[in-house]
Amino acid sequence: MAAARTKHGLGLFWGLFALGWTLLALLVALNALVITDASPGGIPDHQVAGTAARVNEIQAAWAGAGAMDYARLGIGLDLVFIGVLTAAGVIGGVRIAQGAAGPVLRALGAFTAVAFLAFGGADYTETIAQFVQVNTRGDDALAALAAAANAPKLSAFLVAHVALAAGLAARFITRNRPPAPN
Repeated sequence: MAAARTKHGLGLFWGLFALGWTLLALLVALNALVITDASPGGIPDHQVAGTAARVNEIQAAWAGAGAMDYARLGIGLDLVFIGVLTAAGVIGGVRIAQGAAGPVLRALGAFTAVAFLAFGGADYTETIAQFVQVNTRGDDALAALAAAANAPKLSAFLVAHVALAAGLAARFITRNRPPAPN
């Protein structure tokens, strides 16, 4: 079965995609360790803090709860997650486009790849700004940058996954369609 997936060019995609979602599950579990009164949502509260004062308030609460190392680990692991999921999505989009039977599916594959690149760019912007702050102190410019990147990141994540699902479904249907009767 693995040979069949590799034959169709999606083996690497599926491996990276599974790894990406495994990392996301780990990030969700780690996030539970940094929930405090100052950040009831955990790391997402840090992402949208918007100001140095708010970042410092969250980080002080994490430090007081003994959770700062978990926050650093979570944000650092997020950087790995972004790269893995972005790579998976780009590879998936390219494979969909390459295996397409027509121009609409080729365009959908290309759109999927671009949407995952947009997700990766926005999420790296947000997470690098967070990573710098969690290892130093809050900074108004970085806090504002992270907060501004949040909505585009979430939008690109959703759009990319819908496009990917549609492209994979269409690719499956077109590859497994019975031949037309003569």
